[in-house]
Amino acid sequence: MSEGDTADERCIAVDRSLDLSEFPTLEHENLVKFIGLVFTNKHIYLVTEYMSKGSLVDYLRSRGRQHITRKDQINFALAMISKRFSNKSDMWSFGILLWEIYSFGRVPYPRIPLADVVKHVEVGYKMEAPEGCPPEIYEMMRQAWDLNPLRRPNFGDLKVKLLQLKNATT
Repeated sequence: MSEGDTADERCIAVDRSLDLSEFPTLEHENLVKFIGLVFTNKHIYLVTEYMSKGSLVDYLRSRGRQHITRKDQINFALAMISKRFSNKSDMWSFGILLWEIYSFGRVPYPRIPLADVVKHVEVGYKMEAPEGCPPEIYEMMRQAWDLNPLRRPNFGDLKVKLLQLKNATT
């Protein structure tokens, strides 16, 4: 990507390098709609629909425990895997996303300096279950964080388990 590139050329370059090709098609009642990207000399901005209640993290932190039920948490997780994903690193990220949902917006790897997270993960460190997280969900997280990508579950298997949990949750 060079300084003279048009916005369209820059979008294509970023799309290929960050694999954002699925963003425009991720539509679900529990997801904020992706609109596009804006490029400046220093930043890339992700443009989404207006969020009347602020960011998801702010919402989870301020009102989440009072307003978000276990079924809502499962629905959000299901929305994230309603599209096809195949990369095992996406599964690791999904495990982190689950942790964020069930911790009501806490920053992952608490008490570990950002510079040290990779060192901890490489020796097998896994975050503890968030308070109140169902054991079945935490087990999904632990499996997603397996150091061997081949042992991580696939999205289809997790979707089946999440649907079973959703149906069993009142």
